[in-house]
Amino acid sequence: MPSVNKVESRAVDKIRNLIDELEYVTERFNTNDKGQSWDGYIDLYHGNPDVKANLDGIIYVQIKGRTVHAKRLEVKCKFDLDKVDLENFNKVDGTIFFLVKMKDNGDFKVYYSALLPKNIHDLLKEQPNTKNEIKIQLKEVKDAFHLEKICRNFFEDQRKQKKLDFELFNNSNLLMNNCKSARFSDWNRGKYNPLEILGEEKFVYLYNEEEKVIGVEFVTINELVKNENKNIIGKDGKIFYSEIKRVIDVDGNIRVIFGNGIFQLSTNPKEFKYFVKGSLDQRLIGIEFVENMMDAAS
Repeated sequence: MPSVNKVESRAVDKIRNLIDELEYVTERFNTNDKGQSWDGYIDLYHGNPDVKANLDGIIYVQIKGRTVHAKRLEVKCKFDLDKVDLENFNKVDGTIFFLVKMKDNGDFKVYYSALLPKNIHDLLKEQPNTKNEIKIQLKEVKDAFHLEKICRNFFEDQRKQKKLDFELFNNSNLLMNNCKSARFSDWNRGKYNPLEILGEEKFVYLYNEEEKVIGVEFVTINELVKNENKNIIGKDGKIFYSEIKRVIDVDGNIRVIFGNGIFQLSTNPKEFKYFVKGSLDQRLIGIEFVENMMDAAS
């Protein structure tokens, strides 16, 4: 059984190896002289890291290592974090917490939790256990590129949240009536594919008419919706609908919505479902539309 110091050192090395693959990300980890609640920093650049003017920002990090004997390492896990560490993370406007689980056969996974003022505020409302620890949720770091994306998104959200009043973190749902728009940011290198955000957790910022942030929500992106203005015309020239919504969820299922009717297209191309919703008149239109479509297909 390796010592605690060796386990922690190996955990730091796993993250250091990921950062070494990235051109514009560097680290300053020190396994021998740790701070109170941090194990070092990650530095982000927009160009050559040897040029000081290229520095974008600095992220505080804490790293923990654990040896495990599980048969399989899950993609998500939980960790009991010292409440005092959470309070310290809040003082620096957030910290990325890393956990590295390592097996005796050499297998390992790196997990993370992007702890920013909004979710730190929510976590500190929870009752700690008898060791004054609060349970946090962690997700897998898939590879070096994913690590950079985590850091870049963290830095952008940190920049936004450090300017906000803590009162905005209290139940933003109450403010939806005053909300004109809701936005989140997502960093990506190269060609952007919106489907990549499915399943990801995002901080969504609610804006009023004056373009002022009036609330923040921490959500999981479970589906994407695309609206299209397009006339749906039957074989006799009748216009049934003038708008289509295409919805894809985290499992890859597709829904096409016409008015109040929903077509469910599963990943199995042989499966086709139609759900009719709405008022009696809307349902009758939906049924007529389906009959019209089936006649045209035959």
